[in-house]
Amino acid sequence: MFTIYNLFYLKYHISIETTSRSVTLDTMSMS
Repeated sequence: MFTIYNLFYLKYHISIETTSRSVTLDTMSMS
């Protein structure tokens, strides 16, 4: 069942993933 809660969870999860991915990329380019 798709609810508002699921939608917020999904958005939150995606933004966390995107943030950690760009942090990882920044770290790699620095080294």
